[in-house]
Amino acid sequence: MKVIKTNAKGRMVREMMLGNQGRFVTVSFIKADGTERTINGNFGHVKTQNGDNTVAHIEKYVTIILPTKNAKGEPDRRNVNCETVKSLKINGETIT
Repeated sequence: MKVIKTNAKGRMVREMMLGNQGRFVTVSFIKADGTERTINGNFGHVKTQNGDNTVAHIEKYVTIILPTKNAKGEPDRRNVNCETVKSLKINGETIT
């Protein structure tokens, strides 16, 4: 599958989130419907994840694992569009 590249901002935000070594981050971003959302979670592999990540080939998306669980007891996950990030809190430092 061909990788769909992102812009410079998207690459920078993605690298910061992926380079955080699995520690928790707080990220505020604009959702596809135009509303702002803030989530707290980390990046990493989830053993219970079944199937393919449908946006894994799109560079602008990073899948964040939330501290909550779904009805099956599996960790909740959300895809964050790195191009629409408004702020990112990593290691106690907020970047806007």
